[in-house]
Amino acid sequence: MFEIGTVIGQYEILGHIGSGGMGSVYCARHTVLGSERALKVLASNYATNDKVRFRFGQEAHVQARLDHPNIVKVHDFITDGDTIAIVMDHVHGPVLEEVLTGERARAWTVEEARAVMDPLIDALAYTHGRGVAHRDIKPGNVILEQSEDGAELGAPKLTDFGLAKILASQKMTRTGARMGTMGYMPPEQFEGRKEVGPPADVFALGMLYWRILVGRLPYNADDMREVLSFYTGQMTIASPSEHVAGVPNALGNSILHALALQPSDRPQDANAWKGLLTKAYETPDEDSGTQA
Repeated sequence: MFEIGTVIGQYEILGHIGSGGMGSVYCARHTVLGSERALKVLASNYATNDKVRFRFGQEAHVQARLDHPNIVKVHDFITDGDTIAIVMDHVHGPVLEEVLTGERARAWTVEEARAVMDPLIDALAYTHGRGVAHRDIKPGNVILEQSEDGAELGAPKLTDFGLAKILASQKMTRTGARMGTMGYMPPEQFEGRKEVGPPADVFALGMLYWRILVGRLPYNADDMREVLSFYTGQMTIASPSEHVAGVPNALGNSILHALALQPSDRPQDANAWKGLLTKAYETPDEDSGTQA
């Protein structure tokens, strides 16, 4: 870890934000402009690995191309000796995973869920429209930005495009390589198939929506028997409307559509699913489910 006051490129470290498997994130200030940013620094033991360096640079390249209010903006890429860092907006607020396992470890209302999910779906519709698939949608990659008006739930900001794929290129894809997060990756990603694109993001969004509405995942992602049972179709997932009162049937069915095991059976990108969800939101519902 870097100490406070360390200068990387033109950025002075102000504090440590968090760490992951590939490195750490710091709060930093530009030494000339005074602007505050977040620096995602690649761990030193990976900095000499050419494949990891390429993927880290690709992450910065992909995310820098995207300009959407619900995507963390990348501003710069630093190579300072053996130190490699991505410079991005410093978003103040909790990670969604912390919220879902903390004070809101419960079923959310449809209104609460939509406040997070609708902007995320819009952000993925934007990325898919620009030829980018994220491929690691999960609550740990969503930050809820603190709002100035004191709203209880901040605006979601999607980050970490480390597994992103530029759809016109095959550089980020290796057959047989399993990359992603258990609980949110679809069968084709679990199996390491080449064709992991926008439908995989739709699946992950659907799983996240299911979890937020019900308060848990529909199966134990740490139990490989349950994982395989789900992926092979032996275990079926019920609609959120069958678990929680107040979830309209049309919305629940749209979420199940996103969770189809075959990519061809899902909406083919986030924009297509967004259109189906819009219709679901507008569909009257006589029986909005029962508490289970």
